[in-house]
Amino acid sequence: MRKYLDLLFISHIDVNEELLSNSLFISFDKSSALRGDYKKVLALLKKYSNYEITKENIRALHEGYSQGLFIIKLDNKDYFLRLIIADGQIYDVLVYTIKDIDFINRVFFSQKIIEIPSSFLDKLSNDRIVIILNKENADFRILKANEKFYNAIKYEDWDFANKYQNILNQRAVDSIDLNSLRLYRSDGKEITIACEYEQKGSIYCLMGK
Repeated sequence: MRKYLDLLFISHIDVNEELLSNSLFISFDKSSALRGDYKKVLALLKKYSNYEITKENIRALHEGYSQGLFIIKLDNKDYFLRLIIADGQIYDVLVYTIKDIDFINRVFFSQKIIEIPSSFLDKLSNDRIVIILNKENADFRILKANEKFYNAIKYEDWDFANKYQNILNQRAVDSIDLNSLRLYRSDGKEITIACEYEQKGSIYCLMGK
């Protein structure tokens, strides 16, 4: 991932256009751009002689995609970076100034492992919508969901995770009722999923009716 980070942040390294996807989306705090005018955002980032990676979390996604999550220190300020690579090219860049580093660490870099009951995991192959949630204080976090669920809300699983950190909060849902879940699709339209559910401790398995 270093060559992509160098491209984004190091001022004396030329931009290799072959490393940029034609579908590139790039954002930094409140500025964003597509491939055609990416340079206006890159100009805000590419002005440093060095950077320090203080935390990273890199993993493969699916169909040639990979994701890198980083905490980057630039001139003694901390920034969060999410980088999506597709077929060796930068597909999606999100950079923003960190205001609450404890939140970033907890959501993106926590090593806590949650044991999901095998009976819940078995239901993911069901031909109905299946969502496995963990109750975390006042929130519900998606641990697993099947393809039928993501098709219904018109999101890729990684895209929903990155946008909402997999938390069913007020940006992601209209209301949290585990029997009748009202969610917003990626196009902004609201859908209702009638569900039945099982609970084991803090973990819930919702199945569409």
